[in-house]
Amino acid sequence: MEIDSILHEIREDYLKHFKKVIADIGEVDCLRPEEVMVKECGTVALSGPIRLPKRRDITIINADESDVREIIVKPEITFDFCRKEFLWKDKLKVIVSPFSWHECLVELSGLSQSSRWNPLKEWFDRWFNIEDRIEDCIFIGAAHEIKGPRVKGEKVEFAVDFGTSPVSAFHDFLDTLVAMGYNKVILGSSSS
Repeated sequence: MEIDSILHEIREDYLKHFKKVIADIGEVDCLRPEEVMVKECGTVALSGPIRLPKRRDITIINADESDVREIIVKPEITFDFCRKEFLWKDKLKVIVSPFSWHECLVELSGLSQSSRWNPLKEWFDRWFNIEDRIEDCIFIGAAHEIKGPRVKGEKVEFAVDFGTSPVSAFHDFLDTLVAMGYNKVILGSSSS
């Protein structure tokens, strides 16, 4: 499928940039890529309307832990391609425009009741919790965050930070949207 090669390119561009950011940081006391955000008491911090955890792209901590900095990995250039449309599992019309792996804008339509978030939360948990997966010596293959969702009339909008998760997480995401009953999704910029 042509879209898979595009997804691999988008992901690889992001991971290449992520590695460059780490290399450019240089020597620091402690550098932690893909760290789970926690509260002062040590429990996982949950945020957003559907109460999900979040991973920082990079956390830098000095030796006495008095200074903690978060670095967000945001590529300067988004992989460019012409808008693609296809039908996923014969049920979901998918429109994909250029986007970045760290911030994929999502617009859903075609479902009258848009407040059933459990399948989306379960998808995120599968790709956020990665105790079993270590992709390579730097990345763990995890999704980082979902910003939103916001219900706007008959549409739902949110952004997915796929983090370092593989392309199979994207496929699983589309399967989740099908399971939720949606019939149309726009990914990336809807104006492209």
